[in-house]
Amino acid sequence: MRNKQTLLKAGLLVLILIATVFSYSNIFGHDFQSIWGDDLYVLNNKIQDFSIRNIAGYFGSFHGGNYQPLTSISFAVNFEIFGLNPTVFHVQNLILHLVNVILVFILLNKFTKSIEIAVIVALFFGIHPMHVEAVTWISGRADLFYSLFFLISLIIYLKYITSEFKRKYYYLSLIMFVLSLLSKSMAVTLPLVLLLIDYYVKRKFTKKTLLEKIPFFALSIIFGIIALFGLQMSETATMAKEFSFVDRFFLISYGLIKYIVMLFAPFKEFGQSAIHFFPDKINGVFPIMYYIAPVIILVLIALIFILKRYRKDLLFGFLFYLITISVVSQVIPFGKSIIYERYTYIPYIGLFFIIAFIYNQLSNKWKYRRIAKPIFILLLVLMGILFSVKTWNRNRVWKNSITLFGNVARKYPGEAEGYFNKGLARYKINDVRGAVIDYNYAININRQYTEAYFWRGIGRFDLALPEPAIGDFNIVIQLDPKNSKAYYQRGNIKSFLGKKEEACADWQKADSLGYDIDLSVYKEYCE
Repeated sequence: MRNKQTLLKAGLLVLILIATVFSYSNIFGHDFQSIWGDDLYVLNNKIQDFSIRNIAGYFGSFHGGNYQPLTSISFAVNFEIFGLNPTVFHVQNLILHLVNVILVFILLNKFTKSIEIAVIVALFFGIHPMHVEAVTWISGRADLFYSLFFLISLIIYLKYITSEFKRKYYYLSLIMFVLSLLSKSMAVTLPLVLLLIDYYVKRKFTKKTLLEKIPFFALSIIFGIIALFGLQMSETATMAKEFSFVDRFFLISYGLIKYIVMLFAPFKEFGQSAIHFFPDKINGVFPIMYYIAPVIILVLIALIFILKRYRKDLLFGFLFYLITISVVSQVIPFGKSIIYERYTYIPYIGLFFIIAFIYNQLSNKWKYRRIAKPIFILLLVLMGILFSVKTWNRNRVWKNSITLFGNVARKYPGEAEGYFNKGLARYKINDVRGAVIDYNYAININRQYTEAYFWRGIGRFDLALPEPAIGDFNIVIQLDPKNSKAYYQRGNIKSFLGKKEEACADWQKADSLGYDIDLSVYKEYCE
C-alpha cells in the first residue's frame, strides 16, 4: 500500500513538472533584460571577475540596494563556466523553479497529509502566470534562491516538531534560514511562518516554543536592518517618500487585494506588467477602489471567523499570504510600482492552499460530493490549462527589453516610463531612429522628463542632428541646472560644431559639478 502511495505521488509530481516545463518551454532563446536589472546584476556586475576576493566582497556590498550575496555568487558561477550565455542563465532559473515545485509538493503533503492538496498547490505554484517574473527574468533568481532555502527550512522544521524535537533538525532549519536570508531579505518573514505552522498543527505556545524562535527573530531583525539600510542607499526608495502614512495605508490595502484578484484573473484591467504604476491623486484623492480595499480585507477576515468549522485552515492560508507578502513588499512600498509580480512567488502558496482546501472539503466531505467532485476537477483542470497558456504567452513578453517595455507602454499608455525604457533598449541595439521615436512619445506624455530629453539629445546627435541635440541638452539644463552629464554632452557637440569657447565652458562646468572628466585631455584644445 505504501509503495502504491509512493508511486502515485511520484507519478503526479512528474506530471506537474512536465506541465511546468511546457509552460516555460518558450524561454529558451530569450535575451538578457539589458536595461531592467540584468544590466546591474549580470552584464555590468563584478561576476565577470571570479576571484576569492571578489566573491568575498559580495558579503559586504549591496547591488541595486539589495543584499543578496548567494544569488550574486550563483551568477558568477554561471558566467565562469558558460560566459554571458543568456540561455544558460534562463535554464538555471527554470531548474531552480522546478526544484521549488518539488519542495512545495513535499511541504504540503507532509503538512496536510493530503495528496490532492499537495497536487493542487504544487501545480498552480508551477504554472501560475504571476510567477513568470521570478522565473523568466534572470534577475528574478533572487526570489527563486531565497524560496529554495525558505521551503527547505520549513520542511525541516516540520521534521523537527514531528520527531520529538531533535535538535539537529532545529539547527539545520536555522542554517537553511540563514542561507535564505543571504539570497534575499524577503526571507525575514520565516519566523512568523514558523509560529503559524505551530498554530496549525496545534502545538502549544509554551516558553520553549517562544524561546526556540529567538535566534530566528534575531536574524530577521539583523537582516531587516541591513535591507532597510540598502534600500535607503538606493534611488528606488524615492517614490515611496512622496506618500503620507495614511496614503500608504490605502496603497498597501489596494496592493494586497490586487494580488488576490490577479491570482484568479491576471487579465484585462488587472493585466500583468513589469511596472504597476502608483495612482495619481486627483484633487488630493485616490481612485475609489483604493478606499474600498481595506473594507474588502475586513470582510474577508470576518468571513474567515464566521466559518468556525473551517477557521483554522482558512486563517492559516490567509495569514501565510499576508505575512509573506506584507512585511517587506507592502509595509515598505518603494520604487515606481505599487505591486511587484515576483513578490507573489512564496505568498501565493497560502492562497493556493485555500483553493485546495475548499476543493478538498467540497469534493470529499460535502454530501453532494459524488456529483460535485467531477465538476470541481474539471474546473481545476480548465483553470490549470488557462494558467499554463497565460504563462506561455507572458513569457514571450519577457523575450527582451523592447518587448517588455512595449508591453508596459500598451498597458499604461498614459505613463512615459514604458516608452522611455523601450527607447533605451532600442538604442542599445543601435536602432537609434526607433529610440528617438520612443523618447518623443515619452516627452509628449511628460514634458518634465529630464532623462528622456537627455537621451533624445544623444540620439539626435547620432543621427547627425547636432542643433536639435543641443536644444535637448538646453532643456535638460533648464530643468536640472546641476546636471553635469548634460553640460559634458553639450560641450562635445559644440566642439564638433567648432564652437571652441562654448565647448570648453561646458566641460569646465561639468567638471565643477562633479562629472568624471579629465580636463587635461582637452587642455591643449581649450588653450
